[in-house]
Amino acid sequence: MVTSTGEDKVEVRVTRPPYAFRDKYPLTVGCVFKSAGTEIKTQAVLRLLRTRAGLKPDYKIIAAVKPSGVRNGLSRDASIRGEIKQGGESYLSVKFPAPGDGYCYYYRCVAIGKNSQGQYKHRYRTYLVNDKNSRSCKKPAPAPTPAAATTKAPAVSGSDCSSCQAVKDLQKEVQDNALKIQKLQALLLQASPLKENYLFSGIFDGSVYLLSKKSEPFDLKSKNDQCEEAGGNLVELDSKEEQDFVAQFAKAAGRDIVGVGASDVDKEGTFVQYNSKKPLPKLEWRKGEPNNYGGRENCVNINIYGLNDFTCSRSARYLCEIPLL
Repeated sequence: MVTSTGEDKVEVRVTRPPYAFRDKYPLTVGCVFKSAGTEIKTQAVLRLLRTRAGLKPDYKIIAAVKPSGVRNGLSRDASIRGEIKQGGESYLSVKFPAPGDGYCYYYRCVAIGKNSQGQYKHRYRTYLVNDKNSRSCKKPAPAPTPAAATTKAPAVSGSDCSSCQAVKDLQKEVQDNALKIQKLQALLLQASPLKENYLFSGIFDGSVYLLSKKSEPFDLKSKNDQCEEAGGNLVELDSKEEQDFVAQFAKAAGRDIVGVGASDVDKEGTFVQYNSKKPLPKLEWRKGEPNNYGGRENCVNINIYGLNDFTCSRSARYLCEIPLL
């Protein structure tokens, strides 16, 4: 099953062997972008992302090509080739063993670059591909809690619950151990060379946040690249709870502006996340914002009073989100 949505000028080419031979041969997904006839004049990157169908979209970058070369975000088993050709046809080809879990996956090809005014623009196309071991998509089950995914409580008949407390104790131990591992990962991050350039937050929902120590001209692509080098991405705010946590952490910047990974560069008033391209959820903005003051405020910053739109080239610090377990 292969279907596509998105825009022209971006192609996703999927090569699969016949069903009977899928265990022996890999899946090949290719991205092609033709910049001619588009608003993108200087291409910065071509990315391939993936998310499981049937669940809330959560696209992860599995491969990318920039003018400087390719990036593998999938595994050592993946073979990746690609090239950026300014004004021509750029491509990214990824060959890898397809997931064998029975689910379908969306593969999204995203081309990002600058228009003639130096503003970042993107185009994309999405394909739905079924699993190598099935002719139809397996329906995702409800996501289990971390404890439920690790331990399964025995069946209890009537009032016979002699093992219930033991199960509860084991579930608590699993949760405690997962938290200890996350804390250890966070401590290792803080002991890394990253501490020279970033301040570290505590853990929130399985992630830590890095706040740059210096203010410098804010550019979504370059700041996201720096976050990728640190092991994450520019923060994408997914909930009011995450906004509150990040806002408190951003207080460490004092009077400095703190930029996040969202903008309305493509369509005025429609804010989207930089990496996932998902719409920015309903969050708390400062009074009277966003107002696109002067007609050139397309990026987003945060403090304890809410979100605010600001000029992307303005000097600011930036926030990275680093996922743990």
